[in-house]
Amino acid sequence: MGSALNKKCSAHPDISLTHIDLMLVIFQLTLLIFIGLSLALVVGVPVLLASPDGWQTSKGLVFSGSTLWILLVFVVGALNSFVA
Repeated sequence: MGSALNKKCSAHPDISLTHIDLMLVIFQLTLLIFIGLSLALVVGVPVLLASPDGWQTSKGLVFSGSTLWILLVFVVGALNSFVA
């Protein structure tokens, strides 16, 4: 079983399968966070904007969520190049 963990990848012989598995897990967790944030923004932004104080009290939260979402788009894209 130990030799199965130390096998080399056929596409990149200098990278072990455990490294590829770790990158895949990081990619999948980042993608899960991205999907969760997307869902939270789709539901949360209209609710925040419909609140009595509306835009004045929640614009910082909307901008922060939007900035994080844009950052995650690029991170997921970059990680995808390592996994694919």
